[in-house]
Amino acid sequence: MNAFHEIVVPSDNFPAVVIIHTPENTTVSAPHWHESIELIASLDSRLHITCGQNGIELKENEIALINSAMIHGVVPVKGHAVVSLSLRLDPGLFRNYSKETYNWFDLNRNKEVSQDIACCCRKLYELYAQEEEKPGLLLEANSLVFHIVYLMITYLCISRTKRLQSHSEKYYERYCELMAYIEEHYNEPLTLNEIAGKMHLSKEHLSREFRSYVGEGFREHLTNIRLIKAQKDLLGTDLPLIDIAIRNGFPNLRAYNYAFQKYYDILPIQYRRRYKRQNHNTCGQE
Repeated sequence: MNAFHEIVVPSDNFPAVVIIHTPENTTVSAPHWHESIELIASLDSRLHITCGQNGIELKENEIALINSAMIHGVVPVKGHAVVSLSLRLDPGLFRNYSKETYNWFDLNRNKEVSQDIACCCRKLYELYAQEEEKPGLLLEANSLVFHIVYLMITYLCISRTKRLQSHSEKYYERYCELMAYIEEHYNEPLTLNEIAGKMHLSKEHLSREFRSYVGEGFREHLTNIRLIKAQKDLLGTDLPLIDIAIRNGFPNLRAYNYAFQKYYDILPIQYRRRYKRQNHNTCGQE
């Protein structure tokens, strides 16, 4: 199955990414995968979810759990309004509180706990669907997320030996190792040849597998990671652009400008000015 790799980056003060879908904001998710562990809550809608070789239909107030690195896609069922939530949880959050290196979860292990998690997802949806941001929203959202993580680790985690074999799991450890290595060394002059050597694979073999499993070439994927990592420096600091480029793995400012403009259709200096101008105008209205 061809699928693209999606990069999920939680903010510094929240260990998850929350995406809500309403009748006015409905999207179809093509087959993709990411390192995050994802909960999909149908709430007041019906969704068809493919995961690996399996397909399930979620009815109202049901949830699905997508383990890390599992290929999946989501399509709304025709004739039903879409009120749903996607909660993408940082795998590092589980490693901090679990003895398992790679956590694997199964909702069928405890139906009551699954219902409890579904209730938490509905509360998160209600928080984020408000027209005006509620005071203390981040605190309440954090408490719900950590409660969900507690329930998952305590009641839904299964041992490695009991996992069902699938195409995704076949390469699960290899690509967790690969993505972890890229994540740790993205700001260095990485090459596919270097990584292939560390994984005891030929460069050509790894290149084919990488594109098939990740959905993009190694160089393109590495550049996207560097751009995302550089975003915090670009918007959160006053560092010169050349310093931002070098510290995030770009060989020079020209390479950073080229990659940024290709991805965002704007130069980083223009993007920074626009962001600061919008932020200033927002603060002036408060």
